[in-house]
Amino acid sequence: MDQPGINDYKQAFLHGKSISEASHLVPEVVETIKNSVERLIKEAEAKTVMVSGIVPMGCFPGYRTLFPEGDSIDKSRCHKGLNMFTKLHNDHLWQAILELRLKYPDVHIIYADYYKAFMVLLKNHAFLGFKKNTLMKACCGSGDGLFNFDMQMKCKDDGAATCSDRASYIHWDGFQLTPEALENLIDTLFSQKGFIFPEFKFGEDTAAVERHHSRNHGGIKDMSSIVRHLLFV
Repeated sequence: MDQPGINDYKQAFLHGKSISEASHLVPEVVETIKNSVERLIKEAEAKTVMVSGIVPMGCFPGYRTLFPEGDSIDKSRCHKGLNMFTKLHNDHLWQAILELRLKYPDVHIIYADYYKAFMVLLKNHAFLGFKKNTLMKACCGSGDGLFNFDMQMKCKDDGAATCSDRASYIHWDGFQLTPEALENLIDTLFSQKGFIFPEFKFGEDTAAVERHHSRNHGGIKDMSSIVRHLLFV
């Protein structure tokens, strides 16, 4: 389940909800996610489920445009309030996953920490080839300014322009990452420790999952490849 709940919050913000107002949605949104995981376990007989937290919304051009006030975190220029909201959701989601693990001890419920992985990506932007002066800018957008993003103009609309050096940008548009940033995010999740809980081991563990659950999921040859596919769709 890739970032479940984020679209609910996005729509709330697009319709003018404040961060405080949106925070009241968190328990309901997380309960819906929890119920969806339970349905997979009960109806699809899933034995391995991966659920991700959401990325730091305060670091994205679209959300920064919606909340332009100068509330920032150090040199990253991410919005503190939005990132605190993101952590609120992720904390509630983590608690829900712990409750599900207690209820279904035979099911492998994995949590992917997208928030932490993204912040590592942002911190190491120079090493990864992303330019400092475009960290908050959309590659495909309009309006230039701080974020090169116009809420009234989509990426493919007339007047929108695409940067010539996409690989040096983290953000494709206001709410999506570039393919290069996505690749780095997923590589961070699966190649380093501390982002997947419990740690997902490839090789023999993956083969075991494939043998036991291929009838339900078509086999899992490479979890990171599956996540990449979901994110690029």
